[in-house]
Amino acid sequence: MTKKKLFIILLAAFTAAASTAAGIFAFGAGAKREAAARLETATTDIKADTETITAESEKIKEQISAVDADLSTRDTINGYYMEYKKTHDSLTEEISSLQSKIEQLDRDIEAKKSETGGADTGETKKGKKYSLSAGESYSCPDKIPAGRYVAEGEGQLTVLNSAGRARISQNLSVAYDHTYTFDISKGEKIRVSEDITLTELK
Repeated sequence: MTKKKLFIILLAAFTAAASTAAGIFAFGAGAKREAAARLETATTDIKADTETITAESEKIKEQISAVDADLSTRDTINGYYMEYKKTHDSLTEEISSLQSKIEQLDRDIEAKKSETGGADTGETKKGKKYSLSAGESYSCPDKIPAGRYVAEGEGQLTVLNSAGRARISQNLSVAYDHTYTFDISKGEKIRVSEDITLTELK
């Protein structure tokens, strides 16, 4: 083999080896670039996901805070309502009691006015007296003449109208001085639960 052929063979072998090395190096560099690109993409995606999760977390925290505030407000309103209701119920009972007292005072005042004949009728004169027994019924005018009377005693006094319905129902036991003044008309009846005295007023 001549020197020239040997040189050519060696040169060809070197060239082939160099080409192979260059290819391997180029492949390795490309692989590194691709891996770096994928890593960068993955990092970017992770950052984006992290930002999204953080934003959603903040929204959820705001919603939780809003719910807590709403619950606190409801508890406060409920407390105000219960306090108002308690006060309202107490005042209602007090008003009802005062109304009952006022009604009783009105009846007592009316009875005293009737006894004295009122400011514009002059002095009231008393006429005939009637003794009414418990459980009995006294019709007008058969047993009691029509007119104005003052009842005195204890128990319940009831005046029934001509239809048999109670027109007056007065408990003398709680009335002022245990008296009550009223009118009775023809066709009406008087009933008492206890013995009382009925005095005619003129």
